[in-house]
Amino acid sequence: MQDEGPILATLALRDNALLPGVEERACRVPVLGLAGRPPPAACVAEFLAGPDRYAAVSREDGRLVFHFDIQRTITALLHEEFCAPSPPLVARLPVGYHLLPGRLRKGLGRALYAWHRLRRRRAPVPWPAWPIDRTLEVLLGLLRAAGRTCPDVITELPLAPGRRYVVCLTHDVDSRAGYERIERFLDLERKYGVTATYNIPGARYEVDRRRLSALVEAGFEIGLHGHDHSGRLAFLGEEEIGARIREGLQRFDGLDVCGFRSPMLLRSAPLFRALEGAVLYDSSVPDSGTFAGGAPFDGCASVFPFRRGKLLEIPVTMPSDADLQLCGWRADRIGALWMRKLDWIAAQGGVAVLVTHPEPQFGGDPRMLACYEQVLRRVAGDPGAQVMTGKALARAVLGREPA
Repeated sequence: MQDEGPILATLALRDNALLPGVEERACRVPVLGLAGRPPPAACVAEFLAGPDRYAAVSREDGRLVFHFDIQRTITALLHEEFCAPSPPLVARLPVGYHLLPGRLRKGLGRALYAWHRLRRRRAPVPWPAWPIDRTLEVLLGLLRAAGRTCPDVITELPLAPGRRYVVCLTHDVDSRAGYERIERFLDLERKYGVTATYNIPGARYEVDRRRLSALVEAGFEIGLHGHDHSGRLAFLGEEEIGARIREGLQRFDGLDVCGFRSPMLLRSAPLFRALEGAVLYDSSVPDSGTFAGGAPFDGCASVFPFRRGKLLEIPVTMPSDADLQLCGWRADRIGALWMRKLDWIAAQGGVAVLVTHPEPQFGGDPRMLACYEQVLRRVAGDPGAQVMTGKALARAVLGREPA
């Protein structure tokens, strides 16, 4: 097999008994290493690529045989090798977009969303599916059926007895206006007895260290949210990225910061290389896209953490409030989508990572706060849910000393 880059094909299961716990019988897969031969008579799954059909999995002598490199394909999905990152419009402005007035920023965000939607419509077949993509569920199911595993994907989560899935509550505090409103979220979290992660830029506004120290002592987490939230960090040189990450970590020295989320979830290979060794985990990769499915190829298709070298990636698996609001979604519709996605992640035994923004035009809006409380009420009342900060999850998975 030659690795000539991914081909987006439909994986169709022909044997209904092959994956009894998986409802999806066909899914889109950016596949690597197609064998390039027609399906054999014993084929139990095949790839459809335009008019062509290729063997995917066959049953031979009582065992499953793969006709493509399934491990390599899963790695390519997780690392988004099908997606070429490029700086967005906001990263190309002559001044940081956050210096623009609030209404203008929101208008710019809506224009960006419309552009992403146009890109998606023009794509031959957008992938991953939004808001739920089952590709990795099917691929991991095929591996299990063959008695194999994918060691990089953490499907066995560090759960207490009786718990079935993990919930990570995270807040991206992009601006001073958001920082001044975090108490509204903290009050709700204390009410329901849960903790959360507050991601703060390393060089955008002043913070009260005593306040942040008190949060850490109470079990909350402070994460590093890029540098100045201009959108440029991921597209700098690796050395400059590393210097800015170290600057941010030094600023929050003593607050046990070991997690990172890139502003606007912008990411690149140099960014991930710079993060290795600087933090324990990253949480900048969505499972199935941002801007409410607006980009044609965006996401890793995983609701499970996975290893990226020395770094643990904890994917963002719930659509963010800001993305949905920029799409024009009302609060009641957002709340319904959050409940639907949460139910699906719980059924998978995965990690539900919710991102909200305390700014008044986003999660800080009273109607959105009510949506957030709906999530907290649901999670607090579910005996199968285990709420963890990203730091606690990463240390449990990686076997590091707890804080």
